[in-house]
Amino acid sequence: MLLGRAYQLQVVHYEENAERLDRMRLRRDLVPALRGNIYDRQGTLLANTTFRRVVDLEATFRGVYGRERTDLIRSVAAQCGVTEIEVRDAMNKAMDLPLRADLPSANVNLSVKYLLTRNYSFQGSLSHIVGYVNKASVGIAGIEYTLNHWLSGEPGQYRIEVDSRTRTLTQRWIQKPKPGKNLTLSIHYGFQKAIEEIAKPLENPYTIIVSNPKTGEILSMVSSPYYESARMVQPFTQVEWDRLQNDPNRIFINRAIQTRYNPGSLIKPWVALCSMEQSSAFFQTTIVNREICKGNFPVLTTFGDTVHYRDWVATGHGEVNLFFALQKSCNTFFYNLGSLLGIERMYDFSSVSRLTSKSGIELPNEVAGTFPSADWKKNTLHERWYYGDTLLTAIGQSYVQLTPLEMCKLFELIANEGVVARTTLIKNGQAPTTRVLDYPKAYWTFLKEALGAVISRPGGTAYSVFLGAPYALHLAGKTGTAETGLEGVYHSWFACFYPKEDPEVTVLVFVEKGGFGSATAAPVARQVFDAYLEYTFD
Repeated sequence: MLLGRAYQLQVVHYEENAERLDRMRLRRDLVPALRGNIYDRQGTLLANTTFRRVVDLEATFRGVYGRERTDLIRSVAAQCGVTEIEVRDAMNKAMDLPLRADLPSANVNLSVKYLLTRNYSFQGSLSHIVGYVNKASVGIAGIEYTLNHWLSGEPGQYRIEVDSRTRTLTQRWIQKPKPGKNLTLSIHYGFQKAIEEIAKPLENPYTIIVSNPKTGEILSMVSSPYYESARMVQPFTQVEWDRLQNDPNRIFINRAIQTRYNPGSLIKPWVALCSMEQSSAFFQTTIVNREICKGNFPVLTTFGDTVHYRDWVATGHGEVNLFFALQKSCNTFFYNLGSLLGIERMYDFSSVSRLTSKSGIELPNEVAGTFPSADWKKNTLHERWYYGDTLLTAIGQSYVQLTPLEMCKLFELIANEGVVARTTLIKNGQAPTTRVLDYPKAYWTFLKEALGAVISRPGGTAYSVFLGAPYALHLAGKTGTAETGLEGVYHSWFACFYPKEDPEVTVLVFVEKGGFGSATAAPVARQVFDAYLEYTFD
Protein backbone atom coordinates (compact mmCIF):
# COMPACT_ATOMS: atom_id res chain seq x y z
CA MET A 1 0.00 0.00 0.00
CA LEU A 2 2.85 2.36 0.83
CA LEU A 3 4.64 1.59 -2.43
CA GLY A 4 1.41 2.09 -4.37
CA ARG A 5 0.73 5.44 -2.73
CA ALA A 6 4.34 6.56 -3.37
CA TYR A 7 4.00 5.59 -7.03
CA GLN A 8 0.75 7.52 -7.28
CA LEU A 9 2.23 10.69 -5.73
CA GLN A 10 5.62 10.60 -7.48
CA VAL A 11 4.65 9.30 -10.92
CA VAL A 12 0.95 9.62 -11.62
CA HIS A 13 0.52 13.06 -9.98
CA TYR A 14 4.11 14.23 -10.41
CA GLU A 15 3.42 17.45 -12.39
CA GLU A 16 0.53 18.50 -10.15
CA ASN A 17 2.51 17.97 -6.94
CA ALA A 18 5.67 19.55 -8.35
CA GLU A 19 3.69 22.66 -9.24
CA ARG A 20 2.13 22.74 -5.77
CA LEU A 21 5.57 22.40 -4.16
CA ASP A 22 6.95 25.22 -6.27
CA ARG A 23 4.08 27.44 -5.17
CA MET A 24 4.92 26.63 -1.56
CA ARG A 25 8.64 27.01 -2.09
CA LEU A 26 8.64 30.06 -4.37
CA ARG A 27 6.76 33.33 -3.98
CA ARG A 28 6.79 36.74 -5.61
CA ASP A 29 6.95 40.02 -3.74
CA LEU A 30 6.11 43.38 -5.30
CA VAL A 31 8.44 46.33 -4.79
CA PRO A 32 6.67 49.68 -5.30
CA ALA A 33 8.04 52.16 -7.82
CA LEU A 34 8.99 55.71 -6.94
CA ARG A 35 6.26 58.11 -8.03
CA GLY A 36 7.29 60.87 -10.44
CA ASN A 37 8.04 64.38 -9.18
CA ILE A 38 5.81 67.38 -9.84
CA TYR A 39 7.37 70.79 -10.57
CA ASP A 40 5.97 74.24 -11.28
CA ARG A 41 6.82 76.01 -14.54
CA GLN A 42 9.96 77.56 -12.99
CA GLY A 43 11.28 74.18 -11.82
CA THR A 44 10.22 74.51 -8.18
CA LEU A 45 9.72 71.05 -6.66
CA LEU A 46 6.11 70.67 -5.52
CA ALA A 47 5.79 66.92 -4.86
CA ASN A 48 8.22 64.04 -4.62
CA THR A 49 8.40 60.55 -3.12
CA THR A 50 10.95 59.21 -0.67
CA PHE A 51 11.25 55.58 0.42
CA ARG A 52 12.49 53.76 3.48
CA ARG A 53 13.53 50.13 3.86
CA VAL A 54 12.36 48.60 7.11
CA VAL A 55 12.85 45.16 8.59
CA ASP A 56 9.59 43.32 9.17
CA LEU A 57 10.57 41.77 12.52
CA GLU A 58 7.56 39.48 12.75
CA ALA A 59 8.30 37.86 9.38
CA THR A 60 12.07 37.85 9.99
CA PHE A 61 11.91 35.90 13.26
CA ARG A 62 9.07 33.56 12.29
CA GLY A 63 10.18 29.96 13.05
CA VAL A 64 13.63 31.01 14.35
CA TYR A 65 14.66 29.86 17.84
CA GLY A 66 17.63 29.20 20.06
CA ARG A 67 21.12 30.18 18.96
CA GLU A 68 19.95 30.91 15.43
CA ARG A 69 17.54 33.53 16.85
CA THR A 70 20.35 35.10 18.90
CA ASP A 71 22.56 35.31 15.81
CA LEU A 72 19.74 36.83 13.80
CA ILE A 73 19.08 39.49 16.46
CA ARG A 74 22.76 40.41 16.27
CA SER A 75 22.53 40.66 12.45
CA VAL A 76 19.39 42.84 12.60
CA ALA A 77 21.06 45.16 15.12
CA ALA A 78 24.09 45.58 12.86
CA GLN A 79 22.04 46.26 9.71
CA CYS A 80 19.69 48.66 11.45
CA GLY A 81 22.37 50.48 13.43
CA VAL A 82 20.77 49.81 16.83
CA THR A 83 21.58 47.71 19.87
CA GLU A 84 20.37 44.15 20.44
CA ILE A 85 18.27 45.42 23.35
CA GLU A 86 16.50 47.84 20.98
CA VAL A 87 15.83 44.97 18.57
CA ARG A 88 14.26 42.87 21.32
CA ASP A 89 12.23 45.84 22.52
CA ALA A 90 10.92 46.43 18.96
CA MET A 91 10.01 42.74 18.68
CA ASN A 92 7.99 42.94 21.90
CA LYS A 93 6.15 46.02 20.61
CA ALA A 94 5.52 44.48 17.13
CA MET A 95 7.43 47.36 15.52
CA ASP A 96 9.46 47.50 12.33
CA LEU A 97 13.03 48.82 12.32
CA PRO A 98 14.50 50.97 9.53
CA LEU A 99 17.56 49.64 7.71
CA ARG A 100 20.68 51.75 7.58
CA ALA A 101 20.58 53.99 4.52
CA ASP A 102 24.26 53.36 3.75
CA LEU A 103 23.73 49.63 3.14
CA PRO A 104 23.07 48.88 -0.55
CA SER A 105 21.42 45.54 0.25
CA ALA A 106 20.15 43.66 3.29
CA ASN A 107 20.94 40.22 4.73
CA VAL A 108 18.93 37.65 2.83
CA ASN A 109 17.59 36.34 6.14
CA LEU A 110 15.86 39.65 6.83
CA SER A 111 12.34 40.28 5.58
CA VAL A 112 12.46 43.80 4.14
CA LYS A 113 9.51 46.10 3.37
CA TYR A 114 9.64 49.26 1.24
CA LEU A 115 7.66 52.20 2.61
CA LEU A 116 6.94 55.13 0.29
CA THR A 117 6.15 58.65 1.52
CA ARG A 118 4.67 61.33 -0.75
CA ASN A 119 6.01 64.76 0.21
CA TYR A 120 4.29 68.04 -0.71
CA SER A 121 6.61 71.01 -0.35
CA PHE A 122 3.96 73.69 -0.99
CA GLN A 123 1.13 75.22 0.94
CA GLY A 124 -2.13 76.84 -0.04
CA SER A 125 -4.63 76.65 -2.87
CA LEU A 126 -2.28 74.70 -5.13
CA SER A 127 -3.67 71.65 -3.32
CA HIS A 128 -6.79 71.89 -5.50
CA ILE A 129 -4.55 71.42 -8.53
CA VAL A 130 -1.93 68.95 -7.32
CA GLY A 131 -4.25 66.86 -5.12
CA TYR A 132 -2.89 64.02 -2.99
CA VAL A 133 -2.35 60.23 -2.85
CA ASN A 134 -3.53 57.47 -0.52
CA LYS A 135 -1.44 55.06 1.57
CA ALA A 136 -0.78 52.91 -1.50
CA SER A 137 0.63 55.95 -3.32
CA VAL A 138 -2.32 56.04 -5.74
CA GLY A 139 -3.68 59.45 -6.78
CA ILE A 140 -6.94 60.39 -5.07
CA ALA A 141 -7.51 64.02 -6.09
CA GLY A 142 -6.24 66.71 -8.44
CA ILE A 143 -3.64 66.03 -11.07
CA GLU A 144 -2.27 63.22 -8.89
CA TYR A 145 -5.52 61.42 -9.78
CA THR A 146 -6.01 62.33 -13.44
CA LEU A 147 -2.37 61.69 -14.40
CA ASN A 148 -1.81 58.79 -12.01
CA HIS A 149 -0.83 56.57 -14.97
CA TRP A 150 1.94 59.04 -15.89
CA LEU A 151 3.27 59.52 -12.36
CA SER A 152 2.94 56.05 -10.85
CA GLY A 153 5.60 54.03 -12.73
CA GLU A 154 5.73 50.21 -12.72
CA PRO A 155 6.34 48.11 -9.57
CA GLY A 156 9.20 45.63 -9.48
CA GLN A 157 9.05 41.94 -8.59
CA TYR A 158 11.28 39.66 -6.51
CA ARG A 159 11.23 35.88 -6.78
CA ILE A 160 11.86 34.52 -3.30
CA GLU A 161 12.63 30.89 -2.40
CA VAL A 162 11.61 29.89 1.12
CA ASP A 163 12.17 26.84 3.33
CA SER A 164 9.62 24.79 5.23
CA ARG A 165 9.48 27.50 7.89
CA THR A 166 8.71 30.08 5.15
CA ARG A 167 12.10 31.65 5.73
CA THR A 168 13.93 33.18 2.77
CA LEU A 169 16.63 31.05 1.19
CA THR A 170 17.34 33.03 -2.01
CA GLN A 171 15.89 36.04 -3.78
CA ARG A 172 16.43 37.62 -7.16
CA TRP A 173 14.87 40.29 -9.33
CA ILE A 174 12.31 39.29 -11.93
CA GLN A 175 11.74 42.91 -12.87
CA LYS A 176 13.21 45.98 -11.26
CA PRO A 177 10.79 48.84 -10.50
CA LYS A 178 10.51 51.61 -13.10
CA PRO A 179 10.04 55.07 -11.57
CA GLY A 180 7.14 57.24 -12.69
CA LYS A 181 7.61 60.13 -15.09
CA ASN A 182 8.09 63.67 -13.81
CA LEU A 183 5.54 66.36 -14.51
CA THR A 184 6.03 70.11 -15.03
CA LEU A 185 2.93 72.21 -14.45
CA SER A 186 2.05 75.44 -16.23
CA ILE A 187 1.39 76.97 -12.80
CA HIS A 188 3.81 79.57 -11.44
CA TYR A 189 3.89 78.77 -7.71
CA GLY A 190 5.41 82.11 -6.70
CA PHE A 191 2.70 83.98 -8.59
CA GLN A 192 0.04 81.71 -7.08
CA LYS A 193 1.24 82.59 -3.57
CA ALA A 194 1.31 86.30 -4.47
CA ILE A 195 -2.35 86.09 -5.53
CA GLU A 196 -3.26 84.41 -2.24
CA GLU A 197 -1.63 87.31 -0.38
CA ILE A 198 -3.54 89.84 -2.50
CA ALA A 199 -6.83 88.07 -1.77
CA LYS A 200 -6.26 87.65 1.97
CA PRO A 201 -8.62 90.54 2.90
CA LEU A 202 -11.50 88.78 1.13
CA GLU A 203 -13.80 87.17 3.67
CA ASN A 204 -15.90 85.14 1.23
CA PRO A 205 -15.00 82.21 -1.02
CA TYR A 206 -13.33 83.30 -4.25
CA THR A 207 -11.73 82.09 -7.46
CA ILE A 208 -8.94 83.80 -9.40
CA ILE A 209 -7.75 82.37 -12.72
CA VAL A 210 -4.85 83.65 -14.82
CA SER A 211 -4.25 82.00 -18.19
CA ASN A 212 -2.38 82.38 -21.46
CA PRO A 213 -5.15 82.59 -24.10
CA LYS A 214 -2.85 81.57 -26.94
CA THR A 215 -1.60 78.32 -25.41
CA GLY A 216 -4.45 77.50 -23.04
CA GLU A 217 -1.95 77.22 -20.15
CA ILE A 218 -3.24 78.04 -16.68
CA LEU A 219 -0.63 80.23 -14.99
CA SER A 220 -2.51 80.41 -11.71
CA MET A 221 -5.78 79.00 -10.40
CA VAL A 222 -6.66 79.98 -6.86
CA SER A 223 -9.83 78.61 -5.32
CA SER A 224 -10.49 79.45 -1.68
CA PRO A 225 -11.10 77.95 0.81
CA TYR A 226 -8.86 74.95 0.29
CA TYR A 227 -7.30 71.97 2.03
CA GLU A 228 -3.59 71.17 2.38
CA SER A 229 -2.14 68.28 0.37
CA ALA A 230 0.59 67.73 2.97
CA ARG A 231 -2.05 67.18 5.64
CA MET A 232 -4.03 64.73 3.53
CA VAL A 233 -1.23 62.14 3.49
CA GLN A 234 -1.07 62.10 7.31
CA PRO A 235 -3.26 59.83 9.49
CA PHE A 236 -6.68 61.14 10.52
CA THR A 237 -8.89 60.20 13.41
CA GLN A 238 -12.51 59.58 12.46
CA VAL A 239 -13.52 62.78 14.26
CA GLU A 240 -10.97 64.84 12.31
CA TRP A 241 -12.05 63.32 8.99
CA ASP A 242 -15.75 63.90 9.69
CA ARG A 243 -15.00 67.51 10.57
CA LEU A 244 -13.24 68.04 7.24
CA GLN A 245 -15.99 66.31 5.27
CA ASN A 246 -18.70 68.38 6.93
CA ASP A 247 -16.87 71.71 6.80
CA PRO A 248 -19.52 74.30 5.77
CA ASN A 249 -16.94 76.06 3.61
CA ARG A 250 -16.64 72.91 1.43
CA ILE A 251 -12.87 73.01 1.29
CA PHE A 252 -12.66 70.06 -1.10
CA ILE A 253 -14.61 71.91 -3.81
CA ASN A 254 -12.53 73.59 -6.50
CA ARG A 255 -14.88 76.46 -7.23
CA ALA A 256 -13.10 77.31 -10.47
CA ILE A 257 -14.42 74.18 -12.18
CA GLN A 258 -16.95 72.51 -9.88
CA THR A 259 -19.44 75.27 -9.03
CA ARG A 260 -21.85 77.18 -11.27
CA TYR A 261 -22.99 80.78 -10.73
CA ASN A 262 -25.08 83.40 -12.49
CA PRO A 263 -22.53 85.42 -14.50
CA GLY A 264 -24.44 88.69 -14.35
CA SER A 265 -23.21 91.40 -16.71
CA LEU A 266 -20.12 89.36 -17.55
CA ILE A 267 -22.36 87.62 -20.10
CA LYS A 268 -23.02 90.81 -22.08
CA PRO A 269 -19.99 90.53 -24.41
CA TRP A 270 -21.26 87.04 -25.25
CA VAL A 271 -24.70 88.47 -26.14
CA ALA A 272 -22.89 90.92 -28.42
CA LEU A 273 -21.12 87.94 -30.04
CA CYS A 274 -24.50 86.28 -30.49
CA SER A 275 -25.72 89.31 -32.44
CA MET A 276 -22.61 89.00 -34.66
CA GLU A 277 -23.62 85.40 -35.41
CA GLN A 278 -26.84 86.63 -37.03
CA SER A 279 -27.03 88.24 -40.44
CA SER A 280 -24.73 91.16 -41.22
CA ALA A 281 -27.82 93.36 -41.48
CA PHE A 282 -28.87 92.33 -37.95
CA PHE A 283 -25.49 93.16 -36.47
CA GLN A 284 -25.11 96.40 -38.40
CA THR A 285 -28.50 97.46 -37.07
CA THR A 286 -27.43 96.45 -33.56
CA ILE A 287 -24.33 98.63 -33.81
CA VAL A 288 -26.03 101.76 -35.10
CA ASN A 289 -29.20 101.39 -33.05
CA ARG A 290 -29.52 104.00 -30.34
CA GLU A 291 -31.87 103.75 -27.40
CA ILE A 292 -32.84 105.95 -24.53
CA CYS A 293 -32.19 104.24 -21.20
CA LYS A 294 -34.52 105.61 -18.53
CA GLY A 295 -33.51 103.15 -15.86
CA ASN A 296 -36.06 100.43 -16.64
CA PHE A 297 -37.46 98.30 -19.44
CA PRO A 298 -41.29 98.20 -19.37
CA VAL A 299 -43.09 95.01 -20.37
CA LEU A 300 -46.87 94.79 -20.81
CA THR A 301 -48.20 91.54 -19.34
CA THR A 302 -51.16 89.50 -20.57
CA PHE A 303 -53.14 90.84 -17.62
CA GLY A 304 -52.80 94.40 -18.91
CA ASP A 305 -50.40 95.68 -16.26
CA THR A 306 -46.79 96.72 -16.78
CA VAL A 307 -43.71 95.07 -15.27
CA HIS A 308 -40.54 97.17 -15.17
CA TYR A 309 -37.19 95.37 -15.55
CA ARG A 310 -34.66 97.55 -13.82
CA ASP A 311 -31.30 98.91 -14.86
CA TRP A 312 -28.58 99.05 -12.23
CA VAL A 313 -28.63 102.86 -12.59
CA ALA A 314 -32.07 103.88 -11.40
CA THR A 315 -32.09 107.15 -13.37
CA GLY A 316 -30.88 105.46 -16.55
CA HIS A 317 -27.88 105.98 -18.85
CA GLY A 318 -29.54 108.26 -21.35
CA GLU A 319 -28.83 107.66 -25.04
CA VAL A 320 -26.78 104.49 -25.58
CA ASN A 321 -25.70 102.22 -28.41
CA LEU A 322 -24.01 98.80 -28.25
CA PHE A 323 -20.57 100.33 -27.64
CA PHE A 324 -21.75 102.47 -24.73
CA ALA A 325 -24.00 99.67 -23.43
CA LEU A 326 -20.91 97.48 -23.02
CA GLN A 327 -18.81 100.30 -21.61
CA LYS A 328 -21.44 101.33 -19.05
CA SER A 329 -23.06 97.88 -18.66
CA CYS A 330 -26.53 99.17 -19.54
CA ASN A 331 -29.14 96.53 -18.71
CA THR A 332 -32.01 98.02 -20.70
CA PHE A 333 -30.06 97.87 -23.96
CA PHE A 334 -29.37 94.17 -23.42
CA TYR A 335 -32.97 93.52 -22.38
CA ASN A 336 -33.97 94.80 -25.78
CA LEU A 337 -31.15 92.98 -27.62
CA GLY A 338 -32.06 89.72 -25.88
CA SER A 339 -35.68 90.27 -26.87
CA LEU A 340 -34.68 90.74 -30.53
CA LEU A 341 -32.46 87.63 -30.50
CA GLY A 342 -34.91 85.41 -28.65
CA ILE A 343 -34.06 82.57 -26.33
CA GLU A 344 -33.75 79.92 -29.06
CA ARG A 345 -31.10 81.86 -30.97
CA MET A 346 -29.17 82.48 -27.77
CA TYR A 347 -29.50 78.83 -26.76
CA ASP A 348 -28.23 77.63 -30.15
CA PHE A 349 -25.32 80.07 -29.95
CA SER A 350 -24.33 78.74 -26.52
CA SER A 351 -23.43 75.48 -28.30
CA VAL A 352 -21.81 77.16 -31.31
CA SER A 353 -19.61 79.31 -29.06
CA ARG A 354 -18.89 76.38 -26.66
CA LEU A 355 -20.02 78.54 -23.78
CA THR A 356 -21.07 75.57 -21.65
CA SER A 357 -18.47 73.08 -22.89
CA LYS A 358 -15.99 71.51 -20.49
CA SER A 359 -12.52 72.96 -20.92
CA GLY A 360 -10.54 69.70 -21.02
CA ILE A 361 -8.44 70.71 -18.02
CA GLU A 362 -6.49 67.84 -16.43
CA LEU A 363 -8.54 67.85 -13.22
CA PRO A 364 -11.35 65.54 -12.10
CA ASN A 365 -15.02 66.42 -11.63
CA GLU A 366 -15.21 69.48 -13.88
CA VAL A 367 -18.87 70.40 -14.42
CA ALA A 368 -20.48 71.99 -17.46
CA GLY A 369 -22.51 75.15 -17.15
CA THR A 370 -26.22 75.52 -17.86
CA PHE A 371 -27.73 77.71 -20.57
CA PRO A 372 -31.52 77.51 -20.49
CA SER A 373 -34.13 77.23 -23.21
CA ALA A 374 -37.89 76.76 -23.30
CA ASP A 375 -37.46 72.98 -23.67
CA TRP A 376 -34.85 72.88 -20.90
CA LYS A 377 -37.22 74.63 -18.48
CA LYS A 378 -40.13 72.42 -19.47
CA ASN A 379 -38.12 69.21 -19.05
CA THR A 380 -36.19 70.25 -15.94
CA LEU A 381 -38.60 72.42 -13.96
CA HIS A 382 -41.89 71.39 -15.67
CA GLU A 383 -42.74 75.04 -16.22
CA ARG A 384 -43.39 77.15 -19.29
CA TRP A 385 -40.93 79.72 -20.58
CA TYR A 386 -41.81 83.39 -20.06
CA TYR A 387 -40.74 86.46 -21.96
CA GLY A 388 -39.18 87.78 -18.75
CA ASP A 389 -36.92 84.71 -18.64
CA THR A 390 -35.47 85.76 -21.98
CA LEU A 391 -34.80 89.28 -20.76
CA LEU A 392 -33.07 88.10 -17.59
CA THR A 393 -30.99 85.55 -19.50
CA ALA A 394 -29.61 88.39 -21.67
CA ILE A 395 -28.09 90.02 -18.56
CA GLY A 396 -26.74 86.81 -17.04
CA GLN A 397 -29.55 86.15 -14.56
CA SER A 398 -32.49 83.73 -14.63
CA TYR A 399 -31.39 80.13 -15.15
CA VAL A 400 -28.04 80.68 -16.88
CA GLN A 401 -25.26 79.39 -14.64
CA LEU A 402 -21.62 79.04 -15.60
CA THR A 403 -18.35 78.10 -13.91
CA PRO A 404 -15.58 80.67 -13.40
CA LEU A 405 -13.36 78.73 -15.83
CA GLU A 406 -16.09 78.84 -18.50
CA MET A 407 -16.22 82.63 -18.13
CA CYS A 408 -12.44 82.78 -18.39
CA LYS A 409 -12.65 80.72 -21.59
CA LEU A 410 -15.20 83.19 -22.99
CA PHE A 411 -12.72 86.04 -22.59
CA GLU A 412 -9.95 83.90 -24.09
CA LEU A 413 -12.25 83.37 -27.09
CA ILE A 414 -12.71 87.13 -27.48
CA ALA A 415 -9.00 87.81 -26.92
CA ASN A 416 -8.08 85.31 -29.66
CA GLU A 417 -10.79 86.64 -31.99
CA GLY A 418 -12.72 83.40 -32.30
CA VAL A 419 -9.95 80.88 -31.62
CA VAL A 420 -9.79 78.89 -28.40
CA ALA A 421 -7.06 76.59 -27.04
CA ARG A 422 -7.83 73.56 -24.91
CA THR A 423 -7.15 74.43 -21.29
CA THR A 424 -4.10 72.71 -19.83
CA LEU A 425 -2.14 72.56 -16.58
CA ILE A 426 0.94 71.16 -18.31
CA LYS A 427 3.75 73.50 -19.31
CA ASN A 428 4.25 73.53 -23.07
CA GLY A 429 1.45 71.02 -23.33
CA GLN A 430 0.88 72.01 -26.97
CA ALA A 431 -2.86 72.13 -26.45
CA PRO A 432 -4.76 72.12 -29.76
CA THR A 433 -6.49 75.30 -30.89
CA THR A 434 -9.84 75.48 -32.66
CA ARG A 435 -11.51 78.27 -34.57
CA VAL A 436 -14.92 78.49 -33.01
CA LEU A 437 -16.21 81.79 -34.44
CA ASP A 438 -15.30 83.31 -37.79
CA TYR A 439 -16.25 86.97 -37.97
CA PRO A 440 -14.74 89.89 -39.91
CA LYS A 441 -11.76 91.56 -38.25
CA ALA A 442 -13.76 94.76 -37.85
CA TYR A 443 -16.27 92.97 -35.61
CA TRP A 444 -13.55 91.83 -33.22
CA THR A 445 -11.92 95.25 -33.21
CA PHE A 446 -15.26 96.84 -32.31
CA LEU A 447 -15.84 94.44 -29.42
CA LYS A 448 -12.31 94.78 -28.06
CA GLU A 449 -12.48 98.58 -28.20
CA ALA A 450 -15.81 98.54 -26.35
CA LEU A 451 -14.33 96.32 -23.63
CA GLY A 452 -11.28 98.57 -23.57
CA ALA A 453 -13.58 101.52 -22.91
CA VAL A 454 -14.84 99.75 -19.77
CA ILE A 455 -11.37 100.38 -18.32
CA SER A 456 -9.83 103.35 -20.10
CA ARG A 457 -12.72 105.77 -20.78
CA PRO A 458 -14.70 107.88 -18.29
CA GLY A 459 -18.04 106.23 -17.65
CA GLY A 460 -16.60 102.74 -17.96
CA THR A 461 -17.60 100.57 -15.02
CA ALA A 462 -13.94 99.85 -14.17
CA TYR A 463 -12.51 103.23 -15.19
CA SER A 464 -11.94 104.50 -11.64
CA VAL A 465 -10.31 101.20 -10.61
CA PHE A 466 -7.61 101.33 -13.29
CA LEU A 467 -7.23 105.11 -13.39
CA GLY A 468 -3.52 105.93 -13.57
CA ALA A 469 -2.42 102.42 -14.54
CA PRO A 470 0.19 102.74 -17.33
CA TYR A 471 -1.28 99.73 -19.12
CA ALA A 472 -4.96 100.80 -18.94
CA LEU A 473 -5.14 101.82 -22.62
CA HIS A 474 -4.17 98.29 -23.67
CA LEU A 475 -6.41 96.41 -21.24
CA ALA A 476 -9.90 95.17 -22.18
CA GLY A 477 -12.35 93.81 -19.65
CA LYS A 478 -15.81 93.68 -18.16
CA THR A 479 -17.34 93.92 -14.70
CA GLY A 480 -20.18 91.68 -13.59
CA THR A 481 -22.65 91.86 -10.72
CA ALA A 482 -24.99 88.91 -10.29
CA GLU A 483 -27.98 88.59 -8.01
CA THR A 484 -27.92 85.72 -5.50
CA GLY A 485 -31.59 85.56 -4.50
CA LEU A 486 -30.82 87.48 -1.31
CA GLU A 487 -31.81 91.11 -1.23
CA GLY A 488 -28.77 93.37 -1.57
CA VAL A 489 -26.33 90.44 -1.84
CA TYR A 490 -24.45 90.01 -5.14
CA HIS A 491 -21.74 87.87 -6.67
CA SER A 492 -18.78 89.97 -7.85
CA TRP A 493 -17.12 89.32 -11.24
CA PHE A 494 -14.38 90.84 -13.34
CA ALA A 495 -12.54 89.50 -16.40
CA CYS A 496 -9.93 91.10 -18.66
CA PHE A 497 -7.21 90.36 -21.21
CA TYR A 498 -3.99 92.16 -22.13
CA PRO A 499 -2.82 93.61 -24.42
CA LYS A 500 -6.04 93.80 -26.36
CA GLU A 501 -4.18 94.11 -29.68
CA ASP A 502 -2.31 90.79 -29.23
CA PRO A 503 -3.34 89.24 -25.89
CA GLU A 504 -0.90 87.21 -23.82
CA VAL A 505 -2.82 86.93 -20.55
CA THR A 506 -6.40 86.60 -19.32
CA VAL A 507 -7.42 87.34 -15.72
CA LEU A 508 -10.71 86.36 -14.10
CA VAL A 509 -11.76 87.22 -10.56
CA PHE A 510 -14.90 85.92 -8.89
CA VAL A 511 -15.92 86.62 -5.28
CA GLU A 512 -18.90 84.74 -3.93
CA LYS A 513 -21.40 87.20 -2.45
CA GLY A 514 -18.70 89.84 -2.78
CA GLY A 515 -20.85 92.79 -3.88
CA PHE A 516 -20.57 94.85 -7.07
CA GLY A 517 -18.02 93.78 -9.66
CA SER A 518 -16.52 97.24 -9.85
CA ALA A 519 -16.21 97.47 -6.05
CA THR A 520 -14.67 94.08 -5.19
CA ALA A 521 -13.56 91.90 -8.10
CA ALA A 522 -12.11 94.66 -10.30
CA PRO A 523 -9.78 96.13 -7.59
CA VAL A 524 -8.49 92.62 -6.84
CA ALA A 525 -7.93 92.06 -10.56
CA ARG A 526 -5.83 95.22 -10.79
CA GLN A 527 -3.56 94.00 -7.98
CA VAL A 528 -3.31 90.58 -9.64
CA PHE A 529 -2.40 92.19 -12.95
CA ASP A 530 0.18 94.43 -11.27
CA ALA A 531 1.71 91.29 -9.70
CA TYR A 532 1.65 89.48 -13.05
CA LEU A 533 3.87 92.14 -14.61
CA GLU A 534 6.53 91.47 -11.96
CA TYR A 535 6.96 87.78 -12.81
CA THR A 536 8.57 85.90 -15.67
CA PHE A 537 6.60 83.10 -17.30
CA ASP A 538 9.10 81.47 -19.64
